[in-house]
Amino acid sequence: MARVLEMRFKNASGSTVNLRLSEVKDPFTESEVSALMDHIMGRNIFSSSGGDYIAKDSARIITTETTNLDLI
Repeated sequence: MARVLEMRFKNASGSTVNLRLSEVKDPFTESEVSALMDHIMGRNIFSSSGGDYIAKDSARIITTETTNLDLI
């Protein structure tokens, strides 16, 4: 089962920017995600065409399960 952390930020122009990290550990708590997002914004690690990330919008963990099928 694959786990992806999706974090959404507001940038300087007011647009929403998505950042995804794959293979996030289980469990990964809300406080850890919040601290990570604060760190990303505080260090200006990423920017977008609309400017720096200036606010946290939301976050979620997306879990997907893949089933291989045998073809006859």
